This record gives sequence, structure tokens and C-alpha cells, in this order.
Amino acid sequence: MTLDRRGLFGLGLLFAALYTAQGLTGSLVHSALPTILRQEGAALGDLGLLYLLFLPWALKFLWAPLVDRFSWQALGHRRSWILLCQAGLVAVALAAALLDPARQLGWLLALLFVTALLAATQDIATDALAVLALQGPGRSLGGAAQVGGGYAGFVLGVGLWLPLYATLGWQDSLLLLAGLVLLLSLPAWCARPDPTPPAGGERPSLRAAWRHPLLRRAAGFLLLY
Repeated sequence: MTLDRRGLFGLGLLFAALYTAQGLTGSLVHSALPTILRQEGAALGDLGLLYLLFLPWALKFLWAPLVDRFSWQALGHRRSWILLCQAGLVAVALAAALLDPARQLGWLLALLFVTALLAATQDIATDALAVLALQGPGRSLGGAAQVGGGYAGFVLGVGLWLPLYATLGWQDSLLLLAGLVLLLSLPAWCARPDPTPPAGGERPSLRAAWRHPLLRRAAGFLLLY
């Protein structure tokens, strides 16, 4: 797939926005919220439960085949998952704005788990789209967007959101967060449906794919890592 400069710029903007949204929600869940909850008087044992929110990221390989096989084709295979997850992140942020973080910690943890699940699923679809859409020199652009967007999201989720929380309070700062995630979703909404794999031959089953030695070696590497 050969792209001109305009096409590469559009894809770079798309992936930078998506990876920034991932970094934003991830840093909020894993770094900013423990600070706020501790300030609100949450017990250390309750704060330890926040680390269970890493589970969706660690176990996302379990439902990655479902993301690969099912989609709403009218929006594009991976793009449909991306838009669904981004809309879900906005909805969860709006719902969390209605809670009292000190008194409704259980409900907040449930919403944060949904946030982690949506962000991990968005990561599956975004990485798959990057591998499919970026070829040759475009892959270096995708790598830069992934790393740069992740750090930008961390800066926004901790360095910007915590001062906003201190100034505006819980509800208004989360409403701004929802608006920011919505803004970062615009490049995905405006993008063309993602390319599809070339036709010819049936897609192998999971059992057949597992027989491939490269996949088994990669799985072993991941387990050791």
C-alpha cells in the first residue's frame, strides 16, 4: 500500500490521536486516580485493588481473535472496534463524573475496569490497523506515533488532569476528560474505512494457526518476557 505525503500525514495524525487516548486513560487509571483517592482518604488496601486494572492489558490476547474476526464492516473492520471503544471511554468518563470517589469507590472501580477493558481492546484494533495500513517508510511513522502518543497521553492524564482536578473538582475535570477523548476520536471518525486483507484463500482456524512454528516461538517469548 503506497501512500503520498498527505496520506502518511493523515495516518500519522490518526495513530497519534489513538495512542494519545490510550496513554491518557491508562495514566489516569494507574497514576492520577491513586493520588486523588489517597487524598480523599481511601485505605491503602483499597488502593491496592487498582492494580487489578492491569489485568485487561495482560489478558487482552484472549479476546484479540474476536476483534480480528468480528466487526461492523460498514465502518471498517478495525475502525469499527476503535470507534466503539472510544465512544465507550467517553460514556464511562461521563458516568464516573456522577460518582463520589470517596463514598462510591466500588462503583468507581467497576467503571475503571470497564475503562481498562475498552482501552486494551482499542489497543488491539489500533495495532492491527497500524500493521495493515502502514508499509515501508510508514511503519517508522507508526512507531513514532505510538511512542510519542503514549507519552503525550501520560502528560495529559497526570500533568494536566491533576491540576484541573485541583482547580475544577471531580465532576468538571472528568467532563473535560470526556471531551478530550471525544476530540481525539475525530481523526478515526473522519478516516476512511481501514483496508482489508487481500482476498484469496480462507482464513486459517486458530488451531491451524497455532501449528505455525513462528507463532509458537513468539508465544514462548511473550511468556518468558
